[in-house]
Amino acid sequence: MVILVRCPDQSVTVALASKLEELIDNGLISEFLGATGWIAVSSLKPCPKLPAQPRTHCCLRQLSCL
Repeated sequence: MVILVRCPDQSVTVALASKLEELIDNGLISEFLGATGWIAVSSLKPCPKLPAQPRTHCCLRQLSCL
């Protein structure tokens, strides 16, 4: 299926719906036409959050230095 997409330069073209996520990730589109109208997209990928390290490791390192 094809959908209408708006590029960052405000031009409108068609794109394959199966490639929509890839286009968004690469920052190639700024909006796409959904069932409710134009939907703005964010090309910024969310930063993966690192798992929190237990505080005991930090405390153990400090104690071993004393």
